[in-house]
Amino acid sequence: MKIFTLLAFSTCVARSHAGRLQAVFAVTGNASASAPEVHAVTSTASTDVISNVTRTVTDVQNGVNTTSVITSTTSSNNITTVHNVTTITPETGSTVSNATSPGVFNNSTGSGGKWIGHKCFPHRLQSHTLPVPKNATATASYLSAWWCPQVSEHAFMGFSYDITACPSQSQLLADFTRMRNSFGSRYVRIYSTCDTTRYYDKIVDAAATAGIGVYALVWFGFDGGDQWKARMAELIDVVKTNPRAPFVIRSIAVGSEPLFDWVLTPDQLAAQIVHVRNSLKRYKMQVTLSDMAYGYQIHDNAPQVFAAMDTISVNALPFFDATATTGGQAWPSLSWTISYFQQRGLGKIIRLTQTGWPSDTSIWKANNDYAEASVSSEAAYAALLDSKCAFFRANSIGYFWQIWSDADLSGWGFIGYDNEPKWTWKPVTAC
Repeated sequence: MKIFTLLAFSTCVARSHAGRLQAVFAVTGNASASAPEVHAVTSTASTDVISNVTRTVTDVQNGVNTTSVITSTTSSNNITTVHNVTTITPETGSTVSNATSPGVFNNSTGSGGKWIGHKCFPHRLQSHTLPVPKNATATASYLSAWWCPQVSEHAFMGFSYDITACPSQSQLLADFTRMRNSFGSRYVRIYSTCDTTRYYDKIVDAAATAGIGVYALVWFGFDGGDQWKARMAELIDVVKTNPRAPFVIRSIAVGSEPLFDWVLTPDQLAAQIVHVRNSLKRYKMQVTLSDMAYGYQIHDNAPQVFAAMDTISVNALPFFDATATTGGQAWPSLSWTISYFQQRGLGKIIRLTQTGWPSDTSIWKANNDYAEASVSSEAAYAALLDSKCAFFRANSIGYFWQIWSDADLSGWGFIGYDNEPKWTWKPVTAC
């Protein structure tokens, strides 16, 4: 494993072993009369709740640019949206305009609430049966109403999961099911690669059975080879030929920190993002690239990559900040990273695809003498993320904990070597 440590402004970053609305809520006084789609938005009595206003949201829903005008009326802990709705009938693909509300999020119990009349995958409070379309046209029709709107997804999304050791089908299913049922994961973000032929078929089948979505990854590695080309081609083929794949794989990242590793130029990476999207256009796949702020900075902020991506995938590990102390005090570093991507992300959804804090430094040391690596500091960082749910909701930012198990990356996992959680944690998945 290669390890690098670099300084970007006040933020130190390190080689991490181990998505489209980014804060575009324009509060206005009037709603457009022709908004193409409206979705319910959850709220609690937090100080930053916006009630009885209209929010114009730029989104990529299933790969299609849309602008939704969301009129929210707050009553206790309920928010209801009831107008200017376009409903797609999955079986026929027909459109019914100005339908009654597609979904009301009822949080009157204070327990997280549930969607009424609007089922979507992979909603945290619903179980799903994957459809079996008869042909590709039917698949596209089903997909138009399958995924949960990205504007409704925030806070904890799931765990990053290392597949270097090629976990068996039974291990994948056991881990994905545990993530979903015990910790509220909606997705699993794949890290690294297993070069067993069509290994993603196993991932798709395990995820489908567990009821969890997948953020897939084309792995470049650290050695400058071209194996990534075959991995990309095979992943595209899995999406096209495994009937479950389009209903499980939400996003494909063209590399994890490929800018930081200089594996391709920004122009070449942007071209590969476009290639994957065009190859899977029928399936309206979200295509992105996962990297740190420093990876962009060393390429003059790589505006061509920002332009090419459907969503912005961010790797943020505040432990390596030059001023890091404890996990509970890491917000200034994480906030700076988020702001960097907000300023350059062209209004696209942000997903923190890698964020976490270590319990020991057996893999990497900190970049100062004060950063505390301990289970308590790791737990404090998780608590910090939970405490920022209102911020994540307001900006439609979701995050993946880096990483699932210490067996994947010593000290960084939530699950210890004894296969038990290192601390008691029920991640906040919505607020």
